[in-house]
Amino acid sequence: MPRPKTPRAGKQRPSEARSPDARSAPVSAARRAVVDELLRAVPEAADPQTAKPTGPARVPDSSDQRRYADLGAQDRALAERLFRGVLQNLRLLDWLIDREALFKRDRTATPIIWLLRLAAYQKIFLDSSRDYAIGQQTVEQARALGGPGAARFANAVVRRLLERLPESEDDLGRRPASAGSISAAVRYSVPDDVADRLGAGYGADSIGSVLEGFNRPTEVWLRVNTLRVGAEQLICQLEAEGVRCEAAPGSGAALRWIRPSVAPWESEAWGRGELTIQDLGAQLAVRLLAPRHGESVLDMCAAPGGKSGQIWEALGGRGSLSAWEIDPDRRRLLAESLTRLYGPGHSIEILDSPPGNGSGAAKVESAEVPAKFDAVLVDA
Repeated sequence: MPRPKTPRAGKQRPSEARSPDARSAPVSAARRAVVDELLRAVPEAADPQTAKPTGPARVPDSSDQRRYADLGAQDRALAERLFRGVLQNLRLLDWLIDREALFKRDRTATPIIWLLRLAAYQKIFLDSSRDYAIGQQTVEQARALGGPGAARFANAVVRRLLERLPESEDDLGRRPASAGSISAAVRYSVPDDVADRLGAGYGADSIGSVLEGFNRPTEVWLRVNTLRVGAEQLICQLEAEGVRCEAAPGSGAALRWIRPSVAPWESEAWGRGELTIQDLGAQLAVRLLAPRHGESVLDMCAAPGGKSGQIWEALGGRGSLSAWEIDPDRRRLLAESLTRLYGPGHSIEILDSPPGNGSGAAKVESAEVPAKFDAVLVDA
């Protein structure tokens, strides 16, 4: 039997390669975890016309460290990107898949539909994904979820689907008229009424850029704990762990996380308390306050603790800082954050009521709260 040809670099059309079902291959840990999470978070197939799942969806956030706990850092980063990307583009993916009429959705198991959505997302939005690899992974995952019959069905559908999908995200706007035009609501996966209202407000010529902004990932800003490490040193340490960051010009300790890369909260530096998540605007508030060594400062509405920590660092870790938070759950988060950054022996006062009102205050230390303050920060 002749040896199979080595796939060429770049994307390869399935018709030019061996069948994805020709040889078994292990499903990637990230892809397997994503499908499991999609089935858990959105147990029913979503309505492609409204992009509203019929079951409860849970979109991940940066504070959730329990998701994909068994994966390595690189796989966790990929899994998060795939999970977010499929849900964020759900209506578009369903529109592209249904347009080809390759199968009957109402007679297809929900796990197979999610596999096809994931394959379509990888084809269009991930430049590093080859069609052959996408098809092979889809077939093997279908086999694991539904047996040989599901694998054969997935093999027949995914090969033809990948041939007909746009080659990249840029190609979405360059489809021939005969293929059907994509409305702004479908392109950016929002309900029609939302797109219509935004179009009425911003104008038809601007609706595309407005909706594109909705889908653009929110920038994640970090702040270096300057009591433990310098910004340049931390950037090098994070780079060694697969976390890409860059310093914001003129901002001192502010770093911007560069995607795709390992999440900062997955790093050893995070565990050592050398950085925290804090929006750039929140960091600006403390810079405007400009606390100085030896001053007494009150931070009102202090949770989750980013600005309190920034004040403490500006005081050199030796001043007097009172952090007031009335909500007990948020106060617990405040205490945990400050302990992670500065250790259990820090002397920041954590208050559950205004200073000087005579009620019992929940404090980390028993030192007296000042009757007067040199500076007060209120960022409610």
